[in-house]
Amino acid sequence: MRKYSLLIYGLLLVLFLGITNTVYATPPSTLSYTATMIPAKNQIDEKKSYFDLLVTPGEEQQVAIKLNNASDKMIKLKV
Repeated sequence: MRKYSLLIYGLLLVLFLGITNTVYATPPSTLSYTATMIPAKNQIDEKKSYFDLLVTPGEEQQVAIKLNNASDKMIKLKV
């Protein structure tokens, strides 16, 4: 019985270690635009690249983002 269980464990080990996943690198990003946050007055830390605002519950605030088209073609973005 011990030999049988060792054989099974050995086969499972070889099976799991023998299966490899092929991984391919993705091509460079083709994004032709950048988005830059314009910090609000109540931004907690202006060094962060995302909005971290100090607001009260239920308060609404408009935020601003600067979009830059780096390509020579016109693009359409949804914000």
